[in-house]
Amino acid sequence: MPYRAFLLLWKITKDRIYIGNEQRGYEILVYDLEGNLIRKIRKEYEPSLLPDDLKKDAEASLSNNPNRKQWFYVPKEIPPFNTFFIDDEEQLYVMTYEKGFYEGEYIHDVFNSAGVYFSAQSLKSYGKLGWELEPVLTVSKNNRLYCLSEKESGYKELVVYKMRWD
Repeated sequence: MPYRAFLLLWKITKDRIYIGNEQRGYEILVYDLEGNLIRKIRKEYEPSLLPDDLKKDAEASLSNNPNRKQWFYVPKEIPPFNTFFIDDEEQLYVMTYEKGFYEGEYIHDVFNSAGVYFSAQSLKSYGKLGWELEPVLTVSKNNRLYCLSEKESGYKELVVYKMRWD
């Protein structure tokens, strides 16, 4: 019988390990490099049904790979977040499934280095949503966001954004 694969994400910075597991809801655990828990970053999250467009994308992805289709199924609810990345100042950017201000953008919850929520930013999607589980190639350094984006033609391009906090 097919089972539901759960989202488990982890990122390592110069002195921290960040782990997100959707089974714990919207919670990201932060450890030092010795494995000691430093903090839990949480945000209230109300589960919602998977939108039809994401459901179709996920089902198409599974049908393109017969081996995966026999082992996985598409869930009814959306996970608490899609992915996350950390910038050079240890700010955490959590990509949600909430549509952003413009086409192809998604809302990112931003937490400061102490784990305190301080902003929601609409950023361009930088990878396939949901169940593709391909690596997210996004880096933020010196108030610039560097991300790999896919053009309509299917080719990848490096997009650079200058970030300004007003």
